[in-house]
Amino acid sequence: MITKCKYPDPAQSADIFLVLIKLCHCVVLLTVKKMFVGMDVIHKDFPYEIETLDAHKNEELTEYIRGYKEEFIRVGPKKYFFQKGYLSVAADIYNFPLRSDDTFVITYPKSGTTLTQELVWLICNNLDYEKAASTILSKRFPFLEVSALVPADKLSYMNEDQKDVMKNRLLPITIKGITELPAPRFIKSHMPLSLLPPSLLDNAKVVYMTRDPRDVAVSYYHHHKLMKMMKPDKEFKPFWNYFITDNMFSAPYFGHVLEAWEKRNHPNMLFLNYEEVVKDLPAAVGRVANFFDKTLSNEQVNKLAQHLDFDNFKKNTSVNLETLQQSGVFRRDGAFIRKGYPEQFYRIGPKKFFFQKAFLLELANIYNLSLRDDDTFIVTYPKSGTTLTQELIWLLCNNLDYEKAQSMVLNERFPFLEVAALIPPNEHFTEELKAVVIKSIIPTTVQELSSQRFIKSHMPLSLLPPLLLDTAKVVYVARDPRDVAVSFYHHHKLMKAMKSDLEFKPFWNYFISNKIIWGPYFEHVLEAWDHRNNPNMLFLFYEDMIKDLPAAVHRVANFLDKKLSDNQVDGLVQHLDIDNFKKNKSVNMEDMQKYGIFSSDGAFIRKGKSGGWRDYFDAEMSAQADEWIAKHLHDTDFRFPHC
Repeated sequence: MITKCKYPDPAQSADIFLVLIKLCHCVVLLTVKKMFVGMDVIHKDFPYEIETLDAHKNEELTEYIRGYKEEFIRVGPKKYFFQKGYLSVAADIYNFPLRSDDTFVITYPKSGTTLTQELVWLICNNLDYEKAASTILSKRFPFLEVSALVPADKLSYMNEDQKDVMKNRLLPITIKGITELPAPRFIKSHMPLSLLPPSLLDNAKVVYMTRDPRDVAVSYYHHHKLMKMMKPDKEFKPFWNYFITDNMFSAPYFGHVLEAWEKRNHPNMLFLNYEEVVKDLPAAVGRVANFFDKTLSNEQVNKLAQHLDFDNFKKNTSVNLETLQQSGVFRRDGAFIRKGYPEQFYRIGPKKFFFQKAFLLELANIYNLSLRDDDTFIVTYPKSGTTLTQELIWLLCNNLDYEKAQSMVLNERFPFLEVAALIPPNEHFTEELKAVVIKSIIPTTVQELSSQRFIKSHMPLSLLPPLLLDTAKVVYVARDPRDVAVSFYHHHKLMKAMKSDLEFKPFWNYFISNKIIWGPYFEHVLEAWDHRNNPNMLFLFYEDMIKDLPAAVHRVANFLDKKLSDNQVDGLVQHLDIDNFKKNKSVNMEDMQKYGIFSSDGAFIRKGKSGGWRDYFDAEMSAQADEWIAKHLHDTDFRFPHC
């Protein structure tokens, strides 16, 4: 006799993070010598009923997902979906002997498991990066039920080399082997809590990671293709329908997640959300370290976050299973660590400034930058005349030393505060290209500069140090946003941040909907405009500067308390003239094009004129721009000159 427990349907929960579903905790421990419906013999206690899948549905799934050669079953009152092979390990898993120093990472598949494993293992092993790099993750952190998924004796379709790779990389250890591992053990599982040992949380530490099920489904779909469990021409929509009808391994998804959510307050459970982890890796590192009673310095936290950063992580051969692709076990088109967060964007603060993920590691450093009373900042929204103004300021404050200006690239004389967030130090460059990048873009950092420091930033004032205008001089330059958008569009192409054949109109739509880096544009500009009367702020318009460059030179010189003769003004104006400025190797970054880092089509210093936007806007876009500008300026006294 098998006693059944009635559980409410977890799919009825509208919000898995706000609604607690009261599950009936019926524990029925029965010794089952033989499972019904013709299943295998199970020799240990296992309390759940097993059902075979409807024959028609079984055949349909087998056809769609060709890797599933066996029958499918549903387990227990929540009808968890597995291959029949699961029965060979079900009782061993449920009765797995626990130790007080065991650590489990449990997830529904494709929810950030590998990232979490690496994070947990390194935190619990004194950040031993060397050992982590030399020992594959599946040996450091074995997969509890893997032998049921890919039985080692059923790899007949593989050649001997592939079998060896498979056993070494994916099946290095059995459940019996995991039982015998020396302490402390680190164990991965995709099993729901109810199918794991009942005393798990009373004996071991558990980190559970959940992820948006829509992203889970997409990632799981590609995972099936990678592992040759599905033909490469199969479309996603049928997969999604199987996923939401609980016909995928480890489903139902919400049953799996809600079981863990109910235990989130247990002292041995850390419940994490993948979206929050990748949004702020340092914070996630801190949470996991605290859970394991580990203390890390800020330097250790940042190094671990960098190690786990997606661009680095997917190249890590101890976790990426690339040998399974090289040997042909996995497909070659795809990756075990696929996208994760290819380029995630975030909105920061009440004004929703738009940034890439990499900025998250720099925001605190920028906001808390130690200021000096002789610092001079140039702050602009990108492509607003920044480079021209940098050169002007530096020469005025350095006795018009043209010789030194020519011998040192501008980024060395006047470094870019947040450049590290834009150009990570470990790009896919040869040593020669790295040297070019360092020389042209990041030859020095702000912290390395001796006084007097000259600092460039595109950050809005609210994300810069709060005491900036009480301490340092700031020159802010604003430009007609239509010209800004055109110039930024070409800048994206130059830096290979956008395909060369993409048209301007979509870029413009992203720009005015605040989906371009450093936006929203008007919030950026108006923050500075509000401080235009501060004695340490000089607010300039690019249109005024290029219309009357001598007058602009005088305004900046007066702001910086510098006296110039007429001849000196004329010489500086000539030096800054666009035809000369474009040829100036200390500012034009031509080496970046020479070595192919930038596109050869275009220029860092392009045209420098005002009103060029008219060549790109049709009548509809012009009307749209007029309406957009008017909407943002109707309650202000801010107006663009000569427009």
